[in-house]
Amino acid sequence: MPTYSNGTLYFAGSAGYQQVQVTLSGNGLVVLSDDGVTQYARANRDEISVASKVANLPREVVLPNKDLLNIEADENLNHWLDTPAGSKQSIETVAVKLESSRVWLIASILLSPLLLFGTFKYLVPALAITFADYVPDSLTAVTSRHTLAVLDRTLLSPSTLPDETASKIRASFSPLLAAYSRDGRRYRVLFRQTDAMGANAFALPDGTIVFTDDIIELMGTEPGDLQAILLHEIGHVEHNHSMRLVAESLATTLIITYFFGDVSGLIELFMGVSGTVVENQYSQRLEWEADGFALEQGAKFNLEPKAFVSAMSKLADALPPDSQSEHFFSSHPLLQERINRAREAQQNQH
Repeated sequence: MPTYSNGTLYFAGSAGYQQVQVTLSGNGLVVLSDDGVTQYARANRDEISVASKVANLPREVVLPNKDLLNIEADENLNHWLDTPAGSKQSIETVAVKLESSRVWLIASILLSPLLLFGTFKYLVPALAITFADYVPDSLTAVTSRHTLAVLDRTLLSPSTLPDETASKIRASFSPLLAAYSRDGRRYRVLFRQTDAMGANAFALPDGTIVFTDDIIELMGTEPGDLQAILLHEIGHVEHNHSMRLVAESLATTLIITYFFGDVSGLIELFMGVSGTVVENQYSQRLEWEADGFALEQGAKFNLEPKAFVSAMSKLADALPPDSQSEHFFSSHPLLQERINRAREAQQNQH
């Protein structure tokens, strides 16, 4: 049975338009003038291009000659446009029905946070590991070299450690560095003075590990404490944490922008805070991995977990207590949590 609708025909290549009648029957569409005398177009269903349905707005149809047909929507028209002859319902039709369903609306509200949670917690880290494994050593070396050069020009300055102290530390580090150096990755330790970073140590992707003078002074004369920190930094390199963090940060930014990028103001603030929290949670997980590496590998060098406990305790004593809110915005786990985990490992060894 034919379906009749009213619409407006906009002629391609001009500003002209015409009120028309549209007759739909079987697999054909006929466009007539509003008095039914003049035929403007005739087309089969597979010859036209149909825009997706948007609520109850008029439907847009592009005819074979590129004229645009704007048709007043009703149930019969929507069914004809969205169900090509001889085929099942189109994806657009199914999507419209889902959008109009209260059950699916409620389900989507409940499932969307779960989807985001699963994406950030499982999918993004898994993809980051894959990405990091494919980064060539040449790119890692270039990235590390330029990063160190920038830091040396901005935050770092030459070390003021006495040569004798630096030599003793390097000697205590030598067996550990040699154990993990291999073709394509040679570990080396540098010392730098800095006011901005304080007592700190960090690893670059190529195996360059930087200790600040302040952390050397803080750890004192006990070589085991510094060796525990060195193993922690080697753990970052062995697990490709730098490249993984780059991938995770990029993926997080893209995903949050995809979901919330079409709004501004308060949502932009939310995006910034959310991105920081999510990325810092990734950082905290990587810190746990590096801690685990240091605790497990230390046994190979007769380095007991108490050395790691001692190093973390000295860092904790030098810093103001962390609050629970700071935990979410910090890129490192709370030091007390790390100390407790190391003590558990120490107890398990006995």
